[in-house]
Amino acid sequence: MCATQEQKIDNVMSSNKIIGAIDIGTSKVVALVGEVVGDRSLNVIGFGQSTAQGVRKGEIVCIYGLMGA
Repeated sequence: MCATQEQKIDNVMSSNKIIGAIDIGTSKVVALVGEVVGDRSLNVIGFGQSTAQGVRKGEIVCIYGLMGA
């Protein structure tokens, strides 16, 4: 990775304090929220999961069922 790419990553990391991730699986939907602390450390501040509805074999088949999860 070149210096400019590292600087861009550092700028993004320093300007964003809260980040989140969502994993939509066939059986459940999981969400994770974290706070960027210091130099590339992450403090998990939230986690949740729900039964997935509207997903079959890894594909979304009913967006309305998934929205309820």
